[in-house]
Amino acid sequence: MVVEDKYATIGGYRTRYWMLGDGPPVVLIHGLGACVEWWQHNIEALAKDFRVLAMDLPGFGLSDKNVESLSLAAARQFLSDFLDHFGLEKASFVGNSMGGLVALDFALRHPGNVSALVLAGSAGLGRELSPALRALSVPLLGELLTLPSRFASRLMLRGVFHDKRHATPDFVDLHHRMRKPWEARRSVLAATRAGVCLRGLRDEALRVDDLCKLDVPVLVVWGSQDRITPVSHAFAAHAAIPGSSLYIFDKCGHCVQIERAEEFNQLARRFLLNKLPGGLLSPSQPAKSTAPEGFP
Repeated sequence: MVVEDKYATIGGYRTRYWMLGDGPPVVLIHGLGACVEWWQHNIEALAKDFRVLAMDLPGFGLSDKNVESLSLAAARQFLSDFLDHFGLEKASFVGNSMGGLVALDFALRHPGNVSALVLAGSAGLGRELSPALRALSVPLLGELLTLPSRFASRLMLRGVFHDKRHATPDFVDLHHRMRKPWEARRSVLAATRAGVCLRGLRDEALRVDDLCKLDVPVLVVWGSQDRITPVSHAFAAHAAIPGSSLYIFDKCGHCVQIERAEEFNQLARRFLLNKLPGGLLSPSQPAKSTAPEGFP
């Protein structure tokens, strides 16, 4: 579907956002180098029950690229400013990849402003990351790897999905167009290097030891073939977060909200409506849950 682009100055940055529906607010936060279009298969379904807002984070998509800082602290302040701009005291947050870490960090620091949390292939739940992502943290190598080409965009998207058919020509064109300007590539590198080094996620971006402090309902959703953040992170997070729910999609990659959109929308909607029980998904539910070998 096509949602109207809207713009507002939030936290000093011209920010593109989408807004649809009425009801309790739900904020969607994209991953590294992504944009609101990565939620295009979800916003209409969720808007049947909620007021859904999705934005291009500063530095990404069509939002301002001249960003002073792309640290977690800066992202946390932006989310606070985002809620203030729309007059929202509380909202539920749905985050994919880097967006999951941003949402998680905000929930840990501002639990009074968070109604519920959906973490989809989230960063911050373990040190292990794909070699390609770690390579971006290396000076000069990262600059070389982010040189714009349609082939590079296609290769990156094929690495995100288990079913390569989701790397459609239109989606490749969108990704290439958004990442082509130097300012966009600079943002990707700056955000990566703020949280990633050659050995994986930096200590300052890890939130594993803080998960037991979460005092909001949490749904952890993952793809079993996620090559960016391994599925073992999902099981470890579920074990550490009190009362959390865990759902693993079999034969699915890093972006469950795209690759398994219909099922993801059903799960997120049920969870946000408080109709989803905690714990591991039972076999009767519309997704497959399998723990890695050795997981209790």
